[in-house]
Amino acid sequence: MNGLDTILKRLDDQATAEISGILAQAQVQADAITAEYAAKAEALEASMTQATAQEVESLGSRMESASDMEGRKAILGAKQDMVAQAFDKAEQAILNLNEAEYVAFLANALVAAAPNGEGAVIFAQKDKGAVAEAVLAAANAQTKGGFTLSAEERAISGGFVLVDKTMEINATVETLVRLARGQWAGQVAKLLFG
Repeated sequence: MNGLDTILKRLDDQATAEISGILAQAQVQADAITAEYAAKAEALEASMTQATAQEVESLGSRMESASDMEGRKAILGAKQDMVAQAFDKAEQAILNLNEAEYVAFLANALVAAAPNGEGAVIFAQKDKGAVAEAVLAAANAQTKGGFTLSAEERAISGGFVLVDKTMEINATVETLVRLARGQWAGQVAKLLFG
C-alpha cells in the first residue's frame, strides 16, 4: 500500500466510523421518538377509554332519567284519568238522584244562577213535566217568583239553561260538574291519592 492508499483507507475508515456514529445516534433518536409517541398513544388511548366510559355512564344516567320521567308521566296520566272518572261518576250520580233530591239540587242551582229570581228555564226533555214544575215552585218560593218554564227544548242530559233578558246561563249537569272539576280536582286527587 502506498501513501495515497493509506490516506484513502484512513478517510474511508473515518467516514465509515462517522457514518456508523451518525446512524447510531439517529437510531437512538428514532427509538426515543418512537417511545415518546408510544407513550402519547397509550395516554391518548387511556384518555379516550376514560372519556368513553364517562360518556357511557352519562348516557346510562340520561336514559334512566328519561325512563323515570316516562314512568312519572304514565302515573300522572293514570291519576288524571281516575280523577276524570270520579267526576264522570259524580255527573251520573246527580242524574240518577231520586226525584226529591234531584228537584232540590236543580232548585238550588237555579236560585244560585239567578239570585234576582227571574228568567225562562229550559229543562232537559226528561225533566219536563213534574220535575220542572217542582223545581220552578221550589225556586220561586226562595225568590220573588219570576221563574217560568220555557217552551224551547235543548238536547241536554239533565239540568237546565236559564234565559234572562240579556243572557243565557248554562246550568246543565254536565257544565256544573265541569266547573266543579276545575275548582275541586286538586281536593279530589288528594282524597284519591293521599
